[in-house]
Amino acid sequence: MEASTNSDLALLATSGIRRFSALAAKVDGCVGLTLGEPEFPTPPPVCEAVARSLAKGQTHYPPNNGRPELLEALSAYMRRHGLDYGPEELVVTCGATEALSATLMAILDPGDEVVVPTPAFALYETIVRAAHGRVATLDTSCSGFQIRERDLRGVVGLGTPRHRHHEPQQPHRLCP
Repeated sequence: MEASTNSDLALLATSGIRRFSALAAKVDGCVGLTLGEPEFPTPPPVCEAVARSLAKGQTHYPPNNGRPELLEALSAYMRRHGLDYGPEELVVTCGATEALSATLMAILDPGDEVVVPTPAFALYETIVRAAHGRVATLDTSCSGFQIRERDLRGVVGLGTPRHRHHEPQQPHRLCP
């Protein structure tokens, strides 16, 4: 029996940033910043802290929302900056992509629309589609890459039941 994958995966676009990153890696001396990583190695104090954690046997999965001591520290940090969230209200992820994916998977019902201001990181549309949402793009190139209320209202107004069932259209250009 041949293994199969989720048929929705065929609808997702291949990541251009991964292709570009692979090309950049072939160029000697090229500083690859395509994947959101710095051009320098992990700082020694971080490596040392990891080594200490490994030596203590901290090699198992943490709780789904993050280690309690990290959540406490984040809660205290946020309080110092005027945000009052308890540790039980926080979730730690391995980055913004995981955070967006987990959030959209948790809140979207099939067909729900998500406004994606463009230009945008290409993966945002893929994440929405993987969560069975529909993308409504908002072109910001005519507004200095700012979201104007009237433009947002125009795109949100497109989210009618009829619109939800049609394939995504070209980005909506709302410039005067």
